[in-house]
Amino acid sequence: MTVRNSFRPIARIFRATAAPGCRDELLQRFHSSSAALVNSKMGCLKYRILEPVDASAPEVVFESIWRDLDAVKAAFWRRVAAITPARGLLRTYDGLLGSPFFR
Repeated sequence: MTVRNSFRPIARIFRATAAPGCRDELLQRFHSSSAALVNSKMGCLKYRILEPVDASAPEVVFESIWRDLDAVKAAFWRRVAAITPARGLLRTYDGLLGSPFFR
C-alpha cells in the first residue's frame, strides 16, 4: 500500500554570522522584522530563532517550516532584496533550502 501525503513540509534554514559587535542587533531584527515577515506568509507552519550556547559566538540561525515547496517559492523566490537592510549586520550568511543535512 502506498500512502500519499497531501504535502511535504520544507525547512528553510538561514544561517548568519554577525559582523563584529552586531550580534545583538541582528538577533533583534530576526525577532522583529524577520519573524513578522515569515508569520505574514501563507504556508508558514512555524519558525524559530536559534543561538549557540556560547553567548559570545556570532552565529545565529533562523529556521522556518513551510507547508511545501510551493509555499517557500511564493514567499521568497523573488525576495533576495529583503536581506539588504541587514547586510551591514552580517559578515556571512547562507540560505539553505532542501539540503540533505536538514531533511
